[in-house]
Amino acid sequence: MEKRTVIFDSDLSIEAYRFEGIKQKFPNHFHEFYVLGFIEGGRRYLSCKQKEYITDVGDLLLINPYDNHFCEQVGVEPLDYRSIHITPERMRELTEAVTGHGFLPEFTQNVVTNYEELSDLKAIHTLINTAGDKLEKQEALYLFLKDVLEKYTRNQPEERQLSQGVEQACRFIEEHFTKQVTLERLSEETGINPFTLIRHFTKEKNVTPHQYLTTIRIGAGRKFLEQGMSLLEVAGHCGFADQSHFSRCFKQLIGVTPKQYMNIFMWEESNEKSGD
Repeated sequence: MEKRTVIFDSDLSIEAYRFEGIKQKFPNHFHEFYVLGFIEGGRRYLSCKQKEYITDVGDLLLINPYDNHFCEQVGVEPLDYRSIHITPERMRELTEAVTGHGFLPEFTQNVVTNYEELSDLKAIHTLINTAGDKLEKQEALYLFLKDVLEKYTRNQPEERQLSQGVEQACRFIEEHFTKQVTLERLSEETGINPFTLIRHFTKEKNVTPHQYLTTIRIGAGRKFLEQGMSLLEVAGHCGFADQSHFSRCFKQLIGVTPKQYMNIFMWEESNEKSGD
C-alpha cells in the first residue's frame, strides 16, 4: 500500500521524507535544497547530471541543489525510501557547526553504493519520526554530516560557470515567475536568439528554461503553503493557470500533494499551541 510521509523537524530545521510502496516515475527536475536519502526497498533507475545509475537497497543518495535528476522503477518491487532535505541556508549553519567554517558543500558523488554508515542516517530519520530527544538528534545529524562532508564533498564550494546570458535569464525568471514568462521575452532580455538560448540554458543548467520556471514557482508555492495560504491563492501567486495545474506540478516535483504538505505545518502549529 502506498504511503507518503513528510515531517518538518523544528529542532533540526530540516524535513524528513518517507516513501513506502511508491511506483511513481519522477521526471527530470531539480530542487533548491540538498537531498540526502537512502533506499530501503526496491530498485530505481536514476539519471543525475547526465550520469546513469541503478540504485539498490543500502545505497546513499547525495543530491546538490540544482542537480537535475530523473528516476523510475526497476523490477516489480516498489520503492521504500527515506531522505532528509536541507536548505542552503541551513546547510551553511550546519557546516559551520560541524567544521567551524560555514560553506555550501558540493557533493562530488551522487550515489554511494552500499554506504557503510547508513545506520547513522536511518537513526536521524527514526528520531525525527518518533519525536526523539533534541540533543540526540543533533549529535546524530552532526556525526553523519561530518562523515559525508569528509568523504564526498570538496572543502570549498565551486562557482558555477554560466554564461552572462543564462545568468540574466535565470535572474529574470526568479524575479518574474508570478507573471507569464515567454521565450521571446527571455530572448529580448538576454540578447540571445530563442534557439541558442534554449540550447545553452539546457547545457549549463541541465534543465530547460520552462523546467527552471516551474521549479522556481513550486519552490515559492511551498513557502506560501507553509504560511497557510489557500491552494487557489498559491496557484495565482505563483503564476499557474489554475489550482489543478499547480497541484499536478507540485506532486510531480515534490512527491506529495499540496494538501499533504500543508498538513505537516498545521500539525506543527497545533502541537505548539497544545504545548503552551
